[in-house]
Amino acid sequence: MVFTPYWNYGAFVRRAEIRVFASDVSTDGRPLAVLPLKGGRSVGWTVPERATGDMQYLLRLYNSRNRIDETVPQRLKLFSRDHDQEENEDIQNAGYGQNALAKSNIPVSGGTVTVFGDSVPLGTSVYVLGLPVPVDNGRKFVTEQLLPSGAHNVTVAVLDENARGLEFQRNLYIPDQDFFYVALGDLTVGTQAANGPTELVGANGGLGSNLSTNARLAGFMKGKLFGDVFVTAQADTGESSIGELFTNFLDKDPSKLIDRIDDDRTYTTFGDDSTITDETPSQGKFYVKVEKGSSQVLWGNFSTNITGTEFARVSRSLYGGQLKYRTEASTGNGDPYFSVDGFIAQQGTIPHRDEFRGTGNSVLLLCRSGPRGRRREADGRSP
Repeated sequence: MVFTPYWNYGAFVRRAEIRVFASDVSTDGRPLAVLPLKGGRSVGWTVPERATGDMQYLLRLYNSRNRIDETVPQRLKLFSRDHDQEENEDIQNAGYGQNALAKSNIPVSGGTVTVFGDSVPLGTSVYVLGLPVPVDNGRKFVTEQLLPSGAHNVTVAVLDENARGLEFQRNLYIPDQDFFYVALGDLTVGTQAANGPTELVGANGGLGSNLSTNARLAGFMKGKLFGDVFVTAQADTGESSIGELFTNFLDKDPSKLIDRIDDDRTYTTFGDDSTITDETPSQGKFYVKVEKGSSQVLWGNFSTNITGTEFARVSRSLYGGQLKYRTEASTGNGDPYFSVDGFIAQQGTIPHRDEFRGTGNSVLLLCRSGPRGRRREADGRSP
């Protein structure tokens, strides 16, 4: 039996292993076998004689701080030893390029490098950054790797069985600071005047000042600092007079989320697999989120998702401030040694319960008054 692993952030992985379980992973925490492996390299395993029935396996990755990433357990079907089973590369590479992570605790930052090509000669293999890359039936290949910030040398090799062929090298630099931002401003100046018999209502027809100025400021920013600190921010004052432009900046407006879903301006169905992602959900006038690894500070709309205890769960969607802190070091199970979750928000809804005591006597039913304003009593039975 051969396992062929795949991951695209090998620069952040220190070691990896295949864990095989004799039964359900959730019920049996002791693996039947632990197979160390290298990125992109296949590893063989001989099924023991005592193994019967179906098994499960998963891929586990470790970084230098013992943080763990783990895939979803996959079912392993066992056949008899005389079963005729041909090796099929399409089946071996069925999971290539797909994300099957169930636990993601390894922080990843930097940039993405994509390498693709076609017309690969028959009988040759492709290696990118020293890792093998599958080639499809059309002799094409594509791979994507995540690399940390800094200078890198990307090597692409096309080799035959004797390790002879072509090699290409490209030098590139991934900056540790990169920002995208956009801003807009709008200013409206208007005048008003009145004539005629305005003396009865005061000067200028009772309209007050004949000069009005309205403005609006909005902007969006997203980027990274120091290579591993990510910042996402957005602000929109809305249109109002200049004197009231920054008033009530922290207040929330539930209609803000509805304003972003405007059927007159956008199509609800695209038909081309397009998706719309709101990276700054906020019921207020601004949103900001600062992330580093698994820790973050946020102001805007968020979900608490505090589910560590069975009888004290807090899972709500709120508007306010949120703090998440996770230590880089972790336990043997991949969980951080220390974590803090905190938030501050105004309650939009409060749990409420009404109790009505039954007296055992007749019930007074208040009905809509008729022409004579009568009301009716019932004896508690259904009509």
